[in-house]
Amino acid sequence: MAAMQIDAARRSVSLDPVDPEFFNNPYPFYDEIRDRVPAFKWEHYGHWCFSRFEDVNALLRDRRFGRQILHVATLEELGWPETPEHVKPFYAFERHSLLELEPPVHTRLRGLVNRSFLSRQVERLRPAITSLCNGLLDQLEGSHEADLLASYATPIPVIVICDLLGVPGEMAQQLLAWSHDMVAMYMARRDRAVEDAAVKATVAFSDFMRGYIKERRTSPRDDLLSELIRAEEQGQKLSEDELVTTAILLLNAGHEATVHTTGNAVKTILESGLDPATLFANDAQTEATVEEWGAAVLAAARYEEGSRHQVTHRLDGVLLHPVWGFATFLVVMFAFFQTVFAVAAPMQDAIGAGFGWLGGQVHAHVGNQLIASVLADAMLGGVGSVLVFVPQVALLFLLIGLLENVGYLPRAAYLMDRLMSLTGLDGRAFVAMLSSVACAVPGIMATRTIPSPRDRLATMLAAPLMTCSARLPVYVLLVGLLVDDRPRWGPVSAAGAAMFVLYVAGALSAMIAARVLRSTVLRGGLLPFSMDLPPYRMPSARTVLVSAWGSVRMFLRKAGTIILVSTLVLWVLLNVPFRAAETAGMGHVEAAQYVAEHSVAGSIGRAVEPAFEPLGFDWRIDLGLLGAMSAREVFVSTMGQVAAAADPADPAGALAGLRHGDGPRAGQRVLDGPTVIALLAWFVYALQCTSTIAVIRRESNSWRWPALAFGYLCALAWVMAFLARQVALALGVT
Repeated sequence: MAAMQIDAARRSVSLDPVDPEFFNNPYPFYDEIRDRVPAFKWEHYGHWCFSRFEDVNALLRDRRFGRQILHVATLEELGWPETPEHVKPFYAFERHSLLELEPPVHTRLRGLVNRSFLSRQVERLRPAITSLCNGLLDQLEGSHEADLLASYATPIPVIVICDLLGVPGEMAQQLLAWSHDMVAMYMARRDRAVEDAAVKATVAFSDFMRGYIKERRTSPRDDLLSELIRAEEQGQKLSEDELVTTAILLLNAGHEATVHTTGNAVKTILESGLDPATLFANDAQTEATVEEWGAAVLAAARYEEGSRHQVTHRLDGVLLHPVWGFATFLVVMFAFFQTVFAVAAPMQDAIGAGFGWLGGQVHAHVGNQLIASVLADAMLGGVGSVLVFVPQVALLFLLIGLLENVGYLPRAAYLMDRLMSLTGLDGRAFVAMLSSVACAVPGIMATRTIPSPRDRLATMLAAPLMTCSARLPVYVLLVGLLVDDRPRWGPVSAAGAAMFVLYVAGALSAMIAARVLRSTVLRGGLLPFSMDLPPYRMPSARTVLVSAWGSVRMFLRKAGTIILVSTLVLWVLLNVPFRAAETAGMGHVEAAQYVAEHSVAGSIGRAVEPAFEPLGFDWRIDLGLLGAMSAREVFVSTMGQVAAAADPADPAGALAGLRHGDGPRAGQRVLDGPTVIALLAWFVYALQCTSTIAVIRRESNSWRWPALAFGYLCALAWVMAFLARQVALALGVT
């Protein structure tokens, strides 16, 4: 055995890590160390080391021992030297690596990278990988001796990673040379020559990748580099330094791991004494061999499944059960929407009352009626009518974040795979559709993980039917006009049940649309589906709150930009031309209604009224639908402006009391039961979101598919709204 000295009293180990006897078979040394000094200082490295699972596990979970610790102590306090000037370029590069970062920066970067690392790209490479492996084996055939690592294991990962990134294959050897020079910084016997070579390689490799990133920004392709550039989450993107570091890390870490795994696997097979031809006779036998080898590795590592995973298995026995699992899913979803509606209702009422009071105060104390109208009707009445729903939106994202971090949402995707297969899709599509409950834009971007192009397009075209957070303010407004929100059956309210029905209607419609698309314009077979299910865990409150706040912040930003601009434009349209002379002597409410009916907006609304008249919509509703093309929430702000103009102190009451002024329905409520039901049906189906249309265009690289989505969804919305109104009238709904 190599010269190893263990001083148990001082917890010190002296062992040369490059001693051939240790290097070729380190496991006997590790076994002795683990038994005698599980925590020790390795004198050669000058580092403290821990060899037992429970110690390592505890250290990895303790934030005080993270990679980024200079916020805890200075270099001087730690006894660490300043970074030498000649290696600063290397460590400046490493600063952006996933291996060096801690949450929340690591979480953000990992999320963006995961959005880009698409299974369809890996699937696309399968034929090329098979051909490459077969070609390398053909070159070895007939040779008496061959270096397997150099001739087979080494070229495979570097060529595949080049293809995955979109880098020319002829650069593979140069990239590999740079990678070796950089990785040498973490190996034993590092000296000045190694450091200089690593810095030179870092600069050259970084400059090379920056050149390709610049090219991909102007001419994107179907490769990982282009996807990394496009990756976006909650308004955040990868910086250029992060792009460069992530791409290089993929080669450095991915290449080393693949070469070692390949070499160890072949060594194990050869040492087993079994016939390789038998072990890999067919796909089933190959899978069984890999499973057996994996089990042997775990046994050799003395791996024991922790109690946490045993709890996961017991819970999954119920939550993934074909009957009880689906029943639990329905209960969870029903409770989800009951909570969103019931818990947020008091806060919503308080915010609404606050904006109503402010509107009344503005009209009472601002002498200039034009300025008062802009402030009270446009800004407070319009934007305020959207901000009223912040509690529901916040609670929605809070609960989604909780379910995701607990580990339940991946189970929901697995559970729904059987149901999704009836639509011609699989569980991966459910993940994208579930993401669309927050917003269709990230939901459509999540389709990048779907390997089949037909499945991906079908999911993109069906995802807008999932009820997104932009529909929530509209639904809350309309459901509040339709049913009483007081609890009727214990904690269960009719309003919450109605919301649940609307969300289910959207989900079922999305699955039916996907089935039709997969049976017609996107006909094709299903690919196998597999998903890694994480163990259940108790998420930190900070993680859930940060995730929810990011989504709420986007909602508020939308209210402060798109909705504010749309609201101000609508105010102008509702008040131009000014009719001061004609309204002289009229009361505030009468004058406001007269101006609105004879405004540019009134003319636009009346111009499109014939198209929507069969649905029971008058010109004010039509104007709200046209405004909602920029963002669905604008419908709420439009109706809020109309109501605020009628009664700034109580816009909600004014909205419920709006009446038709002329025509066959004169004196009847504008928003009666059948009309509200028709409106709800319209918003379930209509594609009224320019951002969604834009992202479908970007993801499909064609205007054909967003045009198809807009056309079929708007036509479907009109038909379903018409049918919903007729059914409501037939049932005597008032």
